[in-house]
Amino acid sequence: MSELTLESGRKKILEWMRANNVSYQDIATAFGYKNKQTVRDYITGDVDSTKANELVLRIISKFRIR
Repeated sequence: MSELTLESGRKKILEWMRANNVSYQDIATAFGYKNKQTVRDYITGDVDSTKANELVLRIISKFRIR
């Protein structure tokens, strides 16, 4: 079984962030992360882990990004 990837979700989040002028720091603050770099790494896919995927799914769900 292939590993779950959320590349299309990550792209949608980045598009949504640009369209709504939302920064990585905004997301970090909203989801309780102290470091915006961690959030950037998760959203851009530089870090692809279970924790990263969970954050991507939480953002998509919370803001109903389609």
